[in-house]
Amino acid sequence: MTTTIAVTDDTSDVRTRLEDFVSSGARGLVITDPVDLTLPDRTSVDTVRLLRDAVGHGLRIDWRASPVDGLSVTDFTHLPPPANLDELSFLPDSDAESWLDLYSYGQLFYRVGPGFVSIKDVRPTVPAARMTLEEEEARIFLELAEGGGETGNSESLRSELVEYGLGIAAEGGFLVLPYRIRQWPIPFSAI
Repeated sequence: MTTTIAVTDDTSDVRTRLEDFVSSGARGLVITDPVDLTLPDRTSVDTVRLLRDAVGHGLRIDWRASPVDGLSVTDFTHLPPPANLDELSFLPDSDAESWLDLYSYGQLFYRVGPGFVSIKDVRPTVPAARMTLEEEEARIFLELAEGGGETGNSESLRSELVEYGLGIAAEGGFLVLPYRIRQWPIPFSAI
């Protein structure tokens, strides 16, 4: 069963119902409107957050990206490529084939434990890294991942996430790139 979702001004309701979709047997997600990866507004940030969360649930995703000039795939190789890759214009160091070649499930994710968050980044475009956030940093990270945490005490962590390529500060808001992994592949050692 595939759930079709039209991108509207409020994707937060869809994100909160994502677990219900998965538990009811949904195995795929179709986003009907093109997604703007330049993240110019809150809707586009929330839609990419929805894509990220759906990947973490192991859903098959069918989506299209808005054609923009000079797109870099570096920040998004942990998400499945859009269906309209051949219509997109990429920066010289990026192209459609590289996104197809670089994507695999489990490249950039986080896990939540009691009082900590563990992040694993093995994207082929950056040096492999693992990090653990504890207590207050873990709490702020989870708030940022859910789309909140725009308070003054999150500025330091937001800056670190951007510096390490784990977050994007855009006009539309802040986006944490790793997804919370909820669907482990078989064998689990594959990631």
